[in-house]
Amino acid sequence: MFLPRKRAFFALFLTTATVLSACSGDPEPAADSSATSERSYPAYTPPPVGTDINPLNGMAGAPPAEVFGVKIDDTSPARPQVGITAADIVYIEQVEGGLTRLLAIFGTTLPGQVGPVRSVRASDTQILAQYGPVGLAFSGGAAPQLAIVAGANVVNASADNNPALYSRAGGRPAPYNLILDLPAAAAALPAAGGRSIGFLWGAYPGLDTAPPGGQLTVPVGTTGVDFRFDPSIGRYVRYIDGAPQFDANGPAVATPNVIVMFCQVGPDGVGADVNGSPTIGTTTIGSGPVVVFRDGRRIDGMWSRPTPESGTTLTDASGQVIRLAPGGAWVALAAAGAPLAAG
Repeated sequence: MFLPRKRAFFALFLTTATVLSACSGDPEPAADSSATSERSYPAYTPPPVGTDINPLNGMAGAPPAEVFGVKIDDTSPARPQVGITAADIVYIEQVEGGLTRLLAIFGTTLPGQVGPVRSVRASDTQILAQYGPVGLAFSGGAAPQLAIVAGANVVNASADNNPALYSRAGGRPAPYNLILDLPAAAAALPAAGGRSIGFLWGAYPGLDTAPPGGQLTVPVGTTGVDFRFDPSIGRYVRYIDGAPQFDANGPAVATPNVIVMFCQVGPDGVGADVNGSPTIGTTTIGSGPVVVFRDGRRIDGMWSRPTPESGTTLTDASGQVIRLAPGGAWVALAAAGAPLAAG
C-alpha cells in the first residue's frame, strides 16, 4: 500500500542537523494573548490517584464511548473550519500539490457541526489502525482509496454511505461546505470507543532543562505549519500567513502539544487525484525523529510504531518516554529531511 520502509535512510537522517535545527538569535515573540482571549481554556489539575484517565487527552475521565476520525479540508477556502477545536488529536497530512488535509480525532466531545469534510486517503486508515475500529468520516475519494477503506478495520461514516449525517452550510461554496453531525453519527454507527494509542500524559521530568520551544515552523508538503506558544492560555496557537486561526464557532485553534513526526512521504502507489496526480501517502508505521513542543519547550527524540495495531511511542534522547501536557495534541506529519525552525 505504501512505499517500503528504509531503515538506512532513517539512520542517515538522524545525522542531518538541518532537520532538528533551531533558529539562530532570540526567539520571536509568543502569540499575542489578546488574539486568543475569546476562550478561557481549563487549567489542568492532576487527578486523584485511582481516577480514570481519558487516553485521548490525558484528562480525568473515562475513555470516550465512541471515536471518529474526520477528514477536514485545510486550504484557505475551507477556513475557518467548523468544530476543529473540539478534537482530541489532529493530524496534519500532506496531499497532492503540496497542500494539507486534517484528520481530526473526536471522542471526548462530539460537536453537532464539524467540517468542511473532504476526501479520504489510504494513509488515513493506517493512522486509524492504532485506534481500533473507530469511525472514519469523509466525502468521496479515488476508487483505489475507497477499496482500501472498505477493507480496513474502520466503520465507514462517509457521506456516500450515510447522507443523512451530513448537510451543506450556507455561505460556503461547494466542496467546502459539507458538514457532519457527530452526535447523529454516534447514534447511528457502532464505532469503537477510545483506547490508548501509546501517547502518555502528565509531568515530564526533563522539561525544566529542555531548550526553548515557544514557536515552530515546519513545512508539510509546501504548506508552512506554524504554531506559537501563548503563555496566557498555556497552549500553542496555530498561525497561517502571520494570523492566528480561529474555529468558526469562535475559539482560537490552539493545543497544549505540537508533535512533529518526520516520516516517509510520497506517492502511495494507490491511485491518482481528479487531476491525474499520484495520490500522496504518509507512512506512520516504523520509526523516525520526533520533536515535541509543550509548555514553551522543545524535546527532541524518536517516534516508534512497530505494527499497524500498536500505538505510537515517543522517547527522548535518553530513552525516557516523552509525556505530553494533558489536553490534546496536534501532530504535524512532515517529510523526512524537512527543515524545522524553532526557538
